[in-house]
Amino acid sequence: MTLFNKSAARIGAEGPPMFRIAFSAALSAGVAAHAAEFVSSVADYQPGTGVGAFVNSSAAVGSPAPLTGQSIGFPNILSPFSPAFGSDEIVGIGLNGLLQLDFAVPVSNVAGPDFGVITNLGLADISFPNGVNSNPASTFSAPRQAEVAVSGDGTQFISLGLVTFDAPANYFANASNPFLSSTPSPAVLADFGKPFAGSLSTFDGLDWQQTLAALDGSGGGTWLDFSATGLPSIKSVRFSIGATAPVGTDGKLFVDAVVANNAAVPEPAAAGMLVGAIGVLLRRR
Repeated sequence: MTLFNKSAARIGAEGPPMFRIAFSAALSAGVAAHAAEFVSSVADYQPGTGVGAFVNSSAAVGSPAPLTGQSIGFPNILSPFSPAFGSDEIVGIGLNGLLQLDFAVPVSNVAGPDFGVITNLGLADISFPNGVNSNPASTFSAPRQAEVAVSGDGTQFISLGLVTFDAPANYFANASNPFLSSTPSPAVLADFGKPFAGSLSTFDGLDWQQTLAALDGSGGGTWLDFSATGLPSIKSVRFSIGATAPVGTDGKLFVDAVVANNAAVPEPAAAGMLVGAIGVLLRRR
């Protein structure tokens, strides 16, 4: 289970440690956005072709970073209109590519979606910088599709089929607009472990406040249910693209994070990690 975001790796390079900011915000806001269980390790990675510099597989481990664009001097909060785009934030899978990610704690099969996938999908803003969707809603990247398979032991996989990743992500549930250059104060974090039941069409014609309302406090992403596999729980999630791009796509997928439904993770584990995180924070201070 991961409590801290990926920007913790940049401690010392960009001012105050981002994990400390996010953690303090979570405590003050009374939300448990980072108590959700994200994948903890990469078991296999074959980038395939066409993904350029986005080959850092560890970028998919842990939670999304609250800010993106810092590396080029234009920081922006992670929002449906401003997805992660740094090579340290997302990892690519191209033609003949494969990415297998493992959870530290088995994810149980629960009613409804079991895990969510955060990609770099971004909504097109027709009234920049106000955050207004077209009707129907559109994106500024090509459609993203990949085969998804799950495993209870990390070895034997069962396919969930070809999945379309068409739901955006969001980090702050109370951002005044989608292009803030710094963390809102006070910050209310979105809950990445809360399933988002919508898709791209959910945002048809919505303005910024309506977009937040549609997310309903969730961190967004495309959510999947593995109940049809018959597995009581899973350890691994695998993404793959074959030698030919799925129809209507450019044969690429960029993964930011994979997170379990809060209800699919044992509560004692979440509580234990929260206590441990407090200890780490105090020791660092």
